[in-house]
Amino acid sequence: MAIDNFEEEIVLDKFIGSWMLVMAEFSKQDGSSLRPLGDSPSGLLVYGEEGWMSAQLHSSERKKFLKNDQLAGTDAEMKAAFSSYAAYYGTYDVDMERKMVRHQVLGSLFPNQADSTLDRFFQFSDNDRILTLRTSPFRVDGEELTGTLVWEKIG
Repeated sequence: MAIDNFEEEIVLDKFIGSWMLVMAEFSKQDGSSLRPLGDSPSGLLVYGEEGWMSAQLHSSERKKFLKNDQLAGTDAEMKAAFSSYAAYYGTYDVDMERKMVRHQVLGSLFPNQADSTLDRFFQFSDNDRILTLRTSPFRVDGEELTGTLVWEKIG
């Protein structure tokens, strides 16, 4: 039992820090894939020692509003801004048996994610400098997608 706890602590330590988004790709059930955040997405994922986390992902090609007022955008500007950005925060824990990190969402840009748990299957590579997270299947715009998010450790 002590060995399991030791191994779990080692894995937990790998998560701690800041991660920059390198790639975000989503697979459809038919095997095709899409990159709704573009080929060069931006994002920051932070895991704290105390169990808190925060994730922000967005397209690096986001268009600015015509007016410099976040509440004065047109319907099209608001829709484009909302659909090109994802952000949430909460707590996290790691399920070692399933190789899964669980994000317990407390607040989110998408209100329906609040008070939910987002499961991400994890894999570390490149001397633990690359973290790949795979989502469980979820629905967007009527389609079932599975996401693969690749993060590079920056701090």
